Amino acid sequence: MKKSGFSPSNATHLRRPPFDTALPAPIVFRAVSVQADTVYPRHLHNWGEFVYSFSGIMEIELAHQHYLAPPQYGLWLPPRTEHIAFNRHAGIHCSLYVDAALCQTLPGVTCALTVSPFMRALLDELGRRPPAVVASLREQRLLRVLVDQLEQADCAGTYLPTSDDPLLKPVLLALQANPGDARTIAEFAAISHTTERT
Repeated sequence: MKKSGFSPSNATHLRRPPFDTALPAPIVFRAVSVQADTVYPRHLHNWGEFVYSFSGIMEIELAHQHYLAPPQYGLWLPPRTEHIAFNRHAGIHCSLYVDAALCQTLPGVTCALTVSPFMRALLDELGRRPPAVVASLREQRLLRVLVDQLEQADCAGTYLPTSDDPLLKPVLLALQANPGDARTIAEFAAISHTTERT
């Protein structure tokens, strides 16, 4: 995947999702620091999850899509979405776990959601003083407002497609390793020994 050879299958640091079969509350917020080359192995759960990176880029891999979560976006995963999550570099991210009963008005498909300044302020506040697993009444109100904001957030198509095409695959791998790569189509075509049109 990246030039150092990192991929979710050979990650240095393994993390497990914090809950196995049930959430301890209808909405749970969790913030963690992760080291470079950290992976949460393939899993799914019966609740929805919103993933947001305070720093670094969280990557989520589904069966046929690869999503990136830079700080201006968060990723929404509906209940029972099988996925792998990983970080190539050290970072701080959070997850908002939402009971399936509260997901009815949230997107029914995995998508990147635009994080508004208000949502970012809520996330910063929750990240600065993470609520207990079972939140206080004040914290529950903040969590509910955050879910309300997620319902109104714009979906963005920020994911990387995958391909085994011999010309396209090196380009996709380069973008995956460095999402900020600003090379032009002509430059990528030259690297792949093909034309812009192809």
